[in-house]
Amino acid sequence: MRISESQFKAIAKRAGPGKISVDKPKARSSSASAEKPAAKAKGRNRHVRVDYAAQVEPVVISIPLPYDPRPKERPRSAINYKALKDAFFQARGSVERFMAIVTGGEASSSPFDGGRKKRAGIITTYTPGRTDEYEKLLKAEGGIVMMRRQVLDVPLEADIVLTLTGDPQTWPTSALDGDGDNLQKAVLDALNGVVFTDDRLIVRKSVEKRCGETPALTITVRGASL
Repeated sequence: MRISESQFKAIAKRAGPGKISVDKPKARSSSASAEKPAAKAKGRNRHVRVDYAAQVEPVVISIPLPYDPRPKERPRSAINYKALKDAFFQARGSVERFMAIVTGGEASSSPFDGGRKKRAGIITTYTPGRTDEYEKLLKAEGGIVMMRRQVLDVPLEADIVLTLTGDPQTWPTSALDGDGDNLQKAVLDALNGVVFTDDRLIVRKSVEKRCGETPALTITVRGASL
């Protein structure tokens, strides 16, 4: 029950001096907040901006190619019709179970493989053959150059020169020549984990397309300069 200020004064007067005391709420100590563990600052693990050019011996990969430099093709998807049929029979008319199997939530079994349970794997994603073949070729060449070197793990610069078959007095601007972005992406993706730990380390790059008598690729990777 709450009392008014006038009622409180009347009670205090009847009780006499020093009989009633009221505890004031204690103010929160400023150190109370300090006792809480400080939240960890969120951030990114970045390299210090210094000159890395003198720290890294340049890596040069220069190879003739059996065909023109190839662009990075998008991954393709294909339906595994056998797995789809197995999921249909396994579901026994239940739409919910069928969806659980095809989305990977439930394993399916087939009478044709002894009834062993396995994931449906309805959709398979794969790298197109042309891109896969090209990237394997570049990885192999990069592995030879880096045979006795550590994979680079510092900020880097890259210069990429792509030579396509054609008259050296012309520019490779045909729709069949591909664009520089996709051509250089195939090169950098192929050299991931071979020349550098990740192509995100490349902070500066140049890409040149030119025509020549024979197709070729030259990439120079060096430490980033200021």
